[in-house]
Amino acid sequence: MGENRHPAAAVSVVIRDDRTGAFLLARRARPPAQDLWAFPGGRVQWGETIRQAAARELAEETGLRVDADSLAVAEVVDLIGDENHDGAPDHHFVLTVFTARASGEPVAGDDAAELRFVTTDEMDALPMTRTTLATARRLAGA
Repeated sequence: MGENRHPAAAVSVVIRDDRTGAFLLARRARPPAQDLWAFPGGRVQWGETIRQAAARELAEETGLRVDADSLAVAEVVDLIGDENHDGAPDHHFVLTVFTARASGEPVAGDDAAELRFVTTDEMDALPMTRTTLATARRLAGA
């Protein structure tokens, strides 16, 4: 490969309903993962910390305001996409997954086509990213 490529930094934020334990998911409106359900999130912008990116992405996609003191790293995951015609992955993100508390009413915006609170059992019937389902199950203790 003559191209000097590097993984992109990305974040996602896990918000749970205190009463039901359901997870807030967004149906992705754009690639990668278009039409798949995932935790709200996106790319880290140049000059932005991952915590700032998490708060910004959550606000852009859901309208929720994150409680900055509640942001905690749950895990870091490599998302390496399907190979293209030359055998190289078409995307590679290093994703920092946060858990957090947030305030406000969720309303889909930016890259989110739709938002929904769902339990891990309900996730089995939704088209979603593998990492979202695995993270939700781990955090739910399922």
